[in-house]
Amino acid sequence: MIIIEDLNRAFDVTLFRVKTATFRPMSIKESLAFYYKYSLPVLILLIIMSYALDRTVLSIFPGLSSASGVIVASLVLIWIAVPVLVLIQSAFLYVAGVLLKIFKNNFPGTFTAAIYGSVPLVLFLWLTSIPIYGKFVLVIIEIWSFVILVVALAEQHAISRFRALALALVANIIISLLFYGALSFLLPPLHVHL
Repeated sequence: MIIIEDLNRAFDVTLFRVKTATFRPMSIKESLAFYYKYSLPVLILLIIMSYALDRTVLSIFPGLSSASGVIVASLVLIWIAVPVLVLIQSAFLYVAGVLLKIFKNNFPGTFTAAIYGSVPLVLFLWLTSIPIYGKFVLVIIEIWSFVILVVALAEQHAISRFRALALALVANIIISLLFYGALSFLLPPLHVHL
């Protein structure tokens, strides 16, 4: 089964069980197909959890009280938001890599690296619903995803891991500044009364 093969490869990437084909280059279409195939079981797990568990325990989507709301939010998050965010991240990585002369003309490789970097977050998103430890788990998963992104960038572009780390840090700092700048522009300022 192709989904099982891609899910197995996703675990290989996540657990650094590096084989020859683990970080293999893919086209954008192949990268998206890989993403959707390995994320399908996660989506099914979230749907099952939304029906099986008390809605208050499933804190991935706080404020949603119905199982159908969790299903819609899961679909939007996993199958729309994450791929769009990966596309934006890979665009920033690619532009930064070209401007800093770290690599040349390989956007599909950058996109593939960003897809690989999203694997732990997508595979283990459901762990963030654990009461009390959810935020801690999310931080660990984010760091884990960043490390995989760095390794995948190095593999995809045949550069050193140090250069991939520097590139990922620069691109993510720029993305964060733009994101928080946009948020501060769009949201009204908070007024604190003492």
